[in-house]
Amino acid sequence: MASEGIKSILASAGEWEGMFQLGSSIGPIRGYSNGYTWNGFEIPKFAYTQAKEVLGILQDQGDLEYEEDNHRIFHIKEIDYASDEEWARECGPDINGLYLIDDRGWAWSKA
Repeated sequence: MASEGIKSILASAGEWEGMFQLGSSIGPIRGYSNGYTWNGFEIPKFAYTQAKEVLGILQDQGDLEYEEDNHRIFHIKEIDYASDEEWARECGPDINGLYLIDDRGWAWSKA
């Protein structure tokens, strides 16, 4: 859980803390949102530990493969699109230290 100071800084940057889930496979898990949605679905961001947990679950389910470099950047490739380089991407922390794992259509919702 983020400290009150961190929550205050994130809130001033427009990020609110909440619990999110991805269908019945992931969650609820603590994340952050700035209110943006994709087709009505949430687009949460996660702290490093939660981002790594989400990616680990998705990799165990066979949805994607990922590697992490020594700069805490995740290199992600979705299995369904393994031959399509457009779907290979990097995920690093934003200016607030949060990771936007996916903004391409996963069905995240508030838990």
